[in-house]
Amino acid sequence: MGGSWLMFQTIWVTVLVAMPILVWWIYFLILWPKFVRSQILLTSLEPSQDSPNFNR
Repeated sequence: MGGSWLMFQTIWVTVLVAMPILVWWIYFLILWPKFVRSQILLTSLEPSQDSPNFNR
């Protein structure tokens, strides 16, 4: 009986430690690169304030 309790406690501690790490990885390995890529695309598509506008 004591071994099963120890195994159950070990699994729950592992899950509780793994969840914040998993959320951190998902954010910085998946969501953050998509955000940065979209921001780079947006800034590259916007006309620069310094460049002359020849479409007038």
